[in-house]
Amino acid sequence: MSHLKGTKKMIFTVAWWNNFSKFVADSPIHLLAASIRATGCREKIILLINDVNKLPEDYYLLLNSLDVKIVNVDQMTSIITSGYPALASLNFYEMACFVRWLFIERYLRQYDERAKDVLIVDGDVLFLVSPGLLRQAFSGRTFVLQGCPAITFLSEPLEWLDEYLQSFGVFGRSPKAVSEALAIDKE
Repeated sequence: MSHLKGTKKMIFTVAWWNNFSKFVADSPIHLLAASIRATGCREKIILLINDVNKLPEDYYLLLNSLDVKIVNVDQMTSIITSGYPALASLNFYEMACFVRWLFIERYLRQYDERAKDVLIVDGDVLFLVSPGLLRQAFSGRTFVLQGCPAITFLSEPLEWLDEYLQSFGVFGRSPKAVSEALAIDKE
């Protein structure tokens, strides 16, 4: 049954770049992948990234040698400006932080709808223990450890992403109103 869609565990990382040297310095995806593989983990690593065709060939081959599935996502800015025009004033980094979840949701719906216990990590994370230990510790739970770096564990990824998309839609229509409501709730 291992051939069925969604039966493999997955680790996602999402990156956006326009300067390769800065990208590799800020998000050394190759080191993330190498650290995961060094623990003996063979889980699917998925990199969602813009401008795949502009990556240097040796870097692309390096990621492939680490068994990283590279998926092109070039529509980041257009998704914000067309679907969430109230957020068009955000800088590219801020947009990307919001939109990465949309790309993960699209990937899961297209390729692995039945995925469970999905791990999402920033590109500057290194693993010293197998991601499988995180799965054992957190299976059945969902959390977002936001900061620098960020790690997210989604027990039921599409359920969480559906909620995110609904909330993001509200925020995307009126970021000021949502921010003001959140400030009132904090008091």
